[in-house]
Amino acid sequence: MKKIIIMCLMIALATGAFAQSAPSAGLTDSYDMAALQQYQNMLSASDYENSDTKARKEVLKKYDVKKKFNVLKDNDGSEWIIIKSSDITFANSTEAEIYAENYVGVSGDWSLCSSCGYLGRHTDGKPFYTWGNDGILCYEKFPIDYDTCAPDRIIEDADVTPELAKKAVLQLYKY
Repeated sequence: MKKIIIMCLMIALATGAFAQSAPSAGLTDSYDMAALQQYQNMLSASDYENSDTKARKEVLKKYDVKKKFNVLKDNDGSEWIIIKSSDITFANSTEAEIYAENYVGVSGDWSLCSSCGYLGRHTDGKPFYTWGNDGILCYEKFPIDYDTCAPDRIIEDADVTPELAKKAVLQLYKY
C-alpha cells in the first residue's frame, strides 16, 4: 500500500515539475475588449434588434390593440372576434398575426384563427377571405370541408393587393 501511495506522489511531483504554462500571444483582456468596443460603437442600438421585434413595435404603433370588438359565442364553447377590414385593414399576414398575439381589447388569451373558423360555419354560403399564416385564405366553394378547413386558394403575402386586403377579415378565437 505504501508503495502505491509513494508511486502516485512521485507521478504527481513529476507532472508538476515538467508542466509549463502556455506561451503568451501578447494579447491582454484590455486589448480583446478594446477591439470589441470599437465594433460595438459602429453599431447603433437599433441594429441589435431583430426584424421581428421591429415589426412588432411598428404594428403596435400603427393599430390599437385595446379596441373593443363584439364577442361571438359558438356552440362548442369557443368565443370569436371577427375584425372586419372596415374596422382594420392589415397590409399583410405578419401584421395580422402580430395584432392577434397582442390583442387585449377584450379580456382573455386570443389567437389568430388560420382556418375556416367561425366564418366557415356562419356565412350562409357567401365567399369570405380571412387572414392566415403567410397570406389570405379564400373560401369560395361550399360546403367547406370541416375536417381540413382547407381553403379553395391561398393568396401569399407577396401577391396581396390593397384591394384584397380590404376583403380580408381577421378571426380571433379563444376556448
